[in-house]
Amino acid sequence: MRRLLIATLSLLLLSCAKPNDTFVLKGVIHGAQTGEQLMLIYPQLKDGVWYRRTLTAEVVDDKFTFEGELSDLTYASLVFNNMDEVGFFIDAGRMTLEMERERPYDFTLQGVSIKAEFEEYRRWMGDTARKMYESNRNVQEANQRWIEASQRGAPEADSLMREFYNCVHTFSEVKTQELERMRGFMAAHLDYAIAPYMLYYLLFNEIISNDEAHALYNRLPQVSRQSALGQLAMQRIELSASKVGGFEGDKAFDFERNGADGQRVLMSEQVHKGGYLLLDFWASWCAPCIEEMPAVRRLYDEYYDRGLRVIGISSDEDVEAWKKGIEQHGLARYPQVLSREPMAEELFFAEETDIATRYEVTSIPCFILLNDECEVVTRWQHFDEQTLKFVESLFE
Repeated sequence: MRRLLIATLSLLLLSCAKPNDTFVLKGVIHGAQTGEQLMLIYPQLKDGVWYRRTLTAEVVDDKFTFEGELSDLTYASLVFNNMDEVGFFIDAGRMTLEMERERPYDFTLQGVSIKAEFEEYRRWMGDTARKMYESNRNVQEANQRWIEASQRGAPEADSLMREFYNCVHTFSEVKTQELERMRGFMAAHLDYAIAPYMLYYLLFNEIISNDEAHALYNRLPQVSRQSALGQLAMQRIELSASKVGGFEGDKAFDFERNGADGQRVLMSEQVHKGGYLLLDFWASWCAPCIEEMPAVRRLYDEYYDRGLRVIGISSDEDVEAWKKGIEQHGLARYPQVLSREPMAEELFFAEETDIATRYEVTSIPCFILLNDECEVVTRWQHFDEQTLKFVESLFE
């Protein structure tokens, strides 16, 4: 009997124990369409390496469920089909999320360990989340209208392009307001468990300098520095201290990739004494990139014998669409690589995997010119008469 009681007690203890490396997030999205696809994206530290985890779920009768690996508090983004996005913190264990589809930023999250801290943060931020959501949606819709008009060759494409860039400008202003408010909250709450993530995010967005970030990190409580989010912040600090970059005078980041033709491409091998290397950041879905391609092809053909080399660096995630774009636009004449190569497990820090991020490319098209010392000479987004004359003058 005693053994039976001990065995029964043991089973009860096991069944009540909270798993320390998994989470379950159950949600209700009122007004969502059945079949709508969702993604939950979050960083996970595993065996000393940061991975970017992307889970998928389908909405059925307004409900969804995510289950995944997680051992410590982290930040997650919930992304919808149309690129609507909301962010919150998740923890090991069981959590619930409730929201309206048309107002996803106004959600209720239960079961996370830092609920009180996060609610205080949301009150501090006021209506910033709503403004971010609305301005982001405006950007996505304006971009879609511009792409469709460009593909049809419609005369309104130019005006839609201006509308798109106006929306991007507005989004950038709202984003800056968000970051400044976050900065104020973090400074006033360095003892909060969520503060290390804000430190990471502010440094990532270059709102604070690396020296300032390091000083703030040293002021965090020891338990925060040792947490997963504390380690995330330190990894960002260490990467930001790197001297390579994508602006004039910066040392260029040397990369190696598999080319579209199957040949290995090492950037430094494309640089010739007395010559220049042009990095062309593009994507098959980017209408403005396609408009700039004739100028790149002409410069390459005309100045190849005088030392100009070009590497195309695509942001495509669809490999077939990338290769089709290379063939369709006559880009196979110079090496073509992916900015981020497919991996079995995606690393979280883009500097470790994404060429565009290492060169600080935030929008495409983007062109970065390197000299024979692998230093950045200049960069631009569109070929105009002045830019063309400058490039041509280098080979006179």
